[in-house]
Amino acid sequence: MLHEHAPKLGVDVVLADSGTVDEVGPLLSVTNQLGGRLELADLSRGDGTPRHDADKLAAALEHVLED
Repeated sequence: MLHEHAPKLGVDVVLADSGTVDEVGPLLSVTNQLGGRLELADLSRGDGTPRHDADKLAAALEHVLED
């Protein structure tokens, strides 16, 4: 859907919470279409709320930016 609205948009990386991605295939396909790579990581706080853990997110972003 994003590509339909912004066809010239490209991405380098899509970082997604592995605990919320039920089907990796469709997300991987869209990421590839946009020219990026998919990175899955455990980003959840783990307390049942739909919020990221700041330390996990920071570590994941550091990993993405190092590559």
